Amino acid sequence: MYRDVSLKSIRSQVGMVEAPLSEVISLLRDAAGRVEGETAQLVKDAVKVLSSHELYAPSITRFRDSDRIATQYYDGLIRLHHPNRAHGEKRRVSADVKNALENDSEWCFDILQLEKVTENHALTQLGMKIFERWKVADALSCNEDILHRWLFTIEAHYHAGNAYHNATHAADVLQATSYFLDSPSVAAHITENHAVAAILAATVHDLDHPGRGNAFLINTRQSLAVLYNDHSVLENHHVALAFQLTLQQNSNMNLVDVAEEAREGNSLTICNMLVKCADISNPTREWALCQRWAYRIVEEYFDQTREEREKGLPVTMEVFERKTCNVPLTQCGFIGENFY
Repeated sequence: MYRDVSLKSIRSQVGMVEAPLSEVISLLRDAAGRVEGETAQLVKDAVKVLSSHELYAPSITRFRDSDRIATQYYDGLIRLHHPNRAHGEKRRVSADVKNALENDSEWCFDILQLEKVTENHALTQLGMKIFERWKVADALSCNEDILHRWLFTIEAHYHAGNAYHNATHAADVLQATSYFLDSPSVAAHITENHAVAAILAATVHDLDHPGRGNAFLINTRQSLAVLYNDHSVLENHHVALAFQLTLQQNSNMNLVDVAEEAREGNSLTICNMLVKCADISNPTREWALCQRWAYRIVEEYFDQTREEREKGLPVTMEVFERKTCNVPLTQCGFIGENFY
């Protein structure tokens, strides 16, 4: 009886480990960007340790060699990513999350409701469902556990403290990209591998975005601006980090065939356009979502303008002054520039 109770307790706790852990990693990454020198390096080292999927192994493995039962408990329950997990094993999802995911293939999908019920883990939950629909595991010759681990890592490297450029925005762009790919007029020109390439690109398109634009990074002489010689600083960083994290995961995801095929013909141009359209699609959503996204993006711009003035830097977006900004007017300008 006691052992059964213990097993139930362990099972309930293991499933909850990843969510708060990714929040801690995101908060630490935000902190690393606000400090300098040795302190910044220490925070980065902490993030590296927390990103390890064998985080709890040192305190548990001391029991493994001498206790066969403890070894089985460890391998079957404690390890977050069991190497022998059956391909396609389903993960438990709460009723609230299932309800929020019901219409994920519709344009009226409410990503902010999913953000709420998943406690800021919309990208992992929605990502797994969309990846399954587009058979991403088959295209990459990997199993669902590897994809879940990869999504968890990617989500953790988005900054939860950003008002707009966070993992929920990535999930929103992913959902829009999937919606566009479902269109018959698009599907006729896109192969399965092209679709997978677009899905992956949408997932990582703003990875590790600091909540500040390229001009700010250049004007403050950030290391990323130096690394990329002031050219497409964030864009280069997003994709470079995505590849770096994928390699660090030792995930055995077969990206070569997908990447090579995506370079061929008009499909690359179509995929680029789809992801770009998805990225700026907020004004075309239903009013309630459109409005909330608008106030999220201007909040981020307000913070950048304030910091630029505090540091005596050139103000890159003067219209985004918190006390004087006309938010509806800025959105009209954005729509006029990008949609007409």
